[in-house]
Amino acid sequence: MWQRILVYRENYLIQLKNTYMKEWEIWSEGFRIQGTDGVASLLGKETAETWDEAVQEYMRKNPGRITVSAGQYTDWGCRLFDNEADARKAFG
Repeated sequence: MWQRILVYRENYLIQLKNTYMKEWEIWSEGFRIQGTDGVASLLGKETAETWDEAVQEYMRKNPGRITVSAGQYTDWGCRLFDNEADARKAFG
């Protein structure tokens, strides 16, 4: 009986946590430098409770790519956003 209660409790907690999870898109803004330019691009999608957790998970899977400076995530100097519209504001 105790085992059944523990299994139920674990399943309930997993289901409860999944209720708060969201799939986040990670977008990099476009750039223009020394005659070269690029448009905003979708780097990936991660499932997490918050934007910070989603980027941290992306960073774990892609080590050395993303940096953090003054609370802003960047990929080769291009800021990261959670949606396409904001990522395209600077250079499309």
